[in-house]
Formats: sequence, structure tokens, C-alpha cells
Amino acid sequence: MNKKWMISLLTGSICMAALSGTVLAADVSDASAEEEVFSESITEDSTEVPEEAVSEGSTEEEITVPDRPEYKALDYVTLGQYTGFTLQGQSTEVTDDKVMASLNSSIGTDYYTEVTDRPVQEGDVVNIDYTGKKDGKAFDGGTASGYDLTIGSNTFIDGFEDGLIGAKVGETLDLNLTFPEDYYSEDLAGQEVVFTVTVNSIKEFPEITDDLIKEITNGDYTTVDDYKAYLKDQLVQQKEDARESAIRSQILTKLMDTCTVDSDPDGLFDYYTALYKRQYQTYASYYGINLKDMVESSGMTMDDFNTELEKEARVEMDQELILEAIEEKEKLEISDEEYDQSVEEQAEKLGYTDVDQFKESVDQEEFTRYLLMEKALKFVEDNSVITQEGDEAVTEGAEAVTEAAGGTEEAAESSTEQ
Repeated sequence: MNKKWMISLLTGSICMAALSGTVLAADVSDASAEEEVFSESITEDSTEVPEEAVSEGSTEEEITVPDRPEYKALDYVTLGQYTGFTLQGQSTEVTDDKVMASLNSSIGTDYYTEVTDRPVQEGDVVNIDYTGKKDGKAFDGGTASGYDLTIGSNTFIDGFEDGLIGAKVGETLDLNLTFPEDYYSEDLAGQEVVFTVTVNSIKEFPEITDDLIKEITNGDYTTVDDYKAYLKDQLVQQKEDARESAIRSQILTKLMDTCTVDSDPDGLFDYYTALYKRQYQTYASYYGINLKDMVESSGMTMDDFNTELEKEARVEMDQELILEAIEEKEKLEISDEEYDQSVEEQAEKLGYTDVDQFKESVDQEEFTRYLLMEKALKFVEDNSVITQEGDEAVTEGAEAVTEAAGGTEEAAESSTEQ
């Protein structure tokens, strides 16, 4: 475990509410999701708790979360603009190439055929040993042995995979590369490095047939076309989820810019910090260690940890207060039908077979709070203009934006200027 990963747990959460005592969207299992991860060895190393930190029966007094205070958000928030935003939408198009890439990645290397009579080419799986050095010294996370890499998968930084094309089994070569400027590791971002790579073996991708699809899916899909259709649906859903997440992130950022939290309800900040701290304490307990042990094994002090946690709690609390103020201003409510439907959807997502059992485990007040904030976010989204990359504008909610801005297109354009 390293310090950057620990901080990513703190800054990676977008909390909307508590469900059964757990923050809904702050899933600590999704600790780090860098777009340009160099290799799996980095993410594996970054989440590893040193063995010396693990001790059976490690216990500590459970952090007590105080009761959430009662308040009216509009007593503490000055609402500025919260409709008429211009938001950037991401494309949800999935190309045939992306579908094929997904299909290829679902085929395990056991189905590949080893080749010895030619060099590496696009699409091969090469087993390699590698060592990455900066200024002549090996850097953390840049060394591995027996690693299977699919050429063309873009798993590694630019130039790594292309640099292996043409190499033969047993060959060792040096790759002079540069990490991207926006690479997640500050120590490596924009830095020139040398990777010494040895090719241990080359495996060739198999011919994709209906029989192969039946085998790799255990009979769930019997034709290549059916499986490709399934994969495309999955990829589209992922893109739609990513698009919605990006839009909501923009909304929260804009709301923080246009609205002001004038003061805190008494006790709310203490509630947030205790809730988050207990969440990390629970995470530490999964490893059989104390929170202090986990924090210190990451290279952070408890003072550092508390400082970062309080910063995040402050942001999340302010976002929630603003959303609650919008709820109150717009008189948003959750009907019984909406509540029951949301409970069923959440139960299905979490794998419950008995919806009533899940419903009984849910704190109704907190779950309703979560649904109201979701509704407030949706209200802002529906009353904003969403532009599409490469398009002039995709005016989702444009009529509502125009009405909110004064009833004319000119007014709507004016209201969305930032």
C-alpha cells in the first residue's frame, strides 16, 4: 500500500448518503482507477498491506458516529445559479473495433497457440520480463517477471507494446520511452525512462468460431454474433454510466462555484468526519489491522490522514447542503412508488434475492435522503444544456432551460455563460 493510494481512497468518493450505515457511492473497493496505469503490478502493489502490519485479532475501539442533526439547508446556503448550465456530454458510441477488442480480451491465454517460427506481431500475447529505470535506477512498480501482455491492448504506456513488435523469443531489448505528462504518478509524469524487456514466449490468437464462443461462455452464447451483441450492450452501458458520472461531476463543480454555504449546521461536520473515519476503520478490519496500522503502512501519519479526511468531508458536506437547498427550493419529494422502485433496483444491484429482507436492512430516512439528492441532481441536469463532443449542441432539457432563463433563446444562452 502506498500514500498515493491511501489518498485516492479519500478523494475518490462522491458521497450522496448513507445506506445501512455505509456511504452509498464511496466504495473503498474501487481504490484507484487511473486511466494510464502502466501495468497490473502497480495497482497490485499499491493495495498490498505489508505482512508485518497484519496481526490476528487486531482490534480498536469502534468509532462512534453521532446522530445526524436536523436542519433546513436554505438556512445555511445561498443559492446562486443552478439551472441553465452548459455541460459537456461524452459520446456513448461503441465501434465494432471496441467490441472485437472486448471479445479478444475475454478469451483466455489457454486458448492461444504458442509460436516459435516468427517474431512478435500485433495481437500476440507475449510473456515478458521487464525492468524500468529512470536515471539508471529501477523505479517502484516498473519491474515484473513472467508477465503476459497482449500487443495492441494499450495496457502499457505509449511505445512499449509497439516497441516489442518484431522481437523474437529470447531477445532482450531496451525501450527508450517517456511517461505521459498527466500520468498519475508525479515521480514519473513526463519523465524519460528505459525499459529492459526480455521476450520469453509468443502466443498466437485463436480463430474465433461459434464453438470457441460456446466453450468460453459455458454455453451461455452459442454464436459469435450473439456474444458480440451482448458485449456491445455491456460497453454501451459502461459508456452511458461514464457519461452520466461525468455530467454529475460537472454539475457538482458548477454548483460549488455558483452557490455558497454560509455556515454549517451544528454537528454536521462532526457527523461526516466520524462517518468517513469509521468507514476506513471498517476497511482496515478486513485486513485484521487497526486503522492506525493501515494509515501508517501507507506512508501517512494519522495527522496527514485526518487532514485529508476532513478536507474531503468538507467538500462532500457542502455539496450535500447545496443539493438539499435545491430540494427545498424546488419542493422535491419522493413518492412511495419511487421509494419502492428504488429499493428494488438497489436490491438487485447488490445481489439480494429477497427484496423485503433488503428493505428491512435499509435506513429509510437516509435512503430517502439519498434519493432526494439524486432527484436534485437530475433536476439540474434536466434544466441544463448538454453539448456533445463534435456537435454544436445536444439540447437535453433545452426548453426547461429557456423557460428558467426568461423564456427566450437569447436569455437561455446568457444564463449558461460561465
